Amino acid sequence: MVSEDQIHKHKEQRRQLEQKRKLVSDLRAILSNLKEEYIRRKHTFPLVRYGKLKIMIKSAVAQFRDLLKKEGEEEEEGAQSNPPTGLLGNAMKLAKTTEALRKEAELYSNLSSKDIEKELNNFAKEIAELEERFQLYERNIKSLGESYEESKSLAPVRRYTAMKSMIKTCLTESSLL
Repeated sequence: MVSEDQIHKHKEQRRQLEQKRKLVSDLRAILSNLKEEYIRRKHTFPLVRYGKLKIMIKSAVAQFRDLLKKEGEEEEEGAQSNPPTGLLGNAMKLAKTTEALRKEAELYSNLSSKDIEKELNNFAKEIAELEERFQLYERNIKSLGESYEESKSLAPVRRYTAMKSMIKTCLTESSLL
């Protein structure tokens, strides 16, 4: 029989895993967009490309900051979103809750204690891998932003070369190039 404590741990780790998956997926999307834009602009006239490189870097860093800000707000907010009001809203909320509870009961009725322990171990491993990947992406995007700020003191020709190098380094270290 599965204990309430195991069920609680399982639910919490599953929620953490989904959050990490989404966060890493969003970061990967930011880096993929940077890569696609970089490749698309590769054969553009250098003067135009200089401006596009600046926009690419600023955009990637801004998207990253927005993502972290949004993630922080979601954690603070938690499950306290605006609940639906009125009879129809309450009926919809009840239907969703009932369906979620039914699915949850079905899930846990088919699992033994050993199965839950295996899943908890798998969740922990995957969360650790996702956290490692998140830290890599975070470090690379932060480095990109810092390098960009430092490059502002360079002459345009040197800055153009430096910005190309920054983007290549960020994508290479993130295993996307």
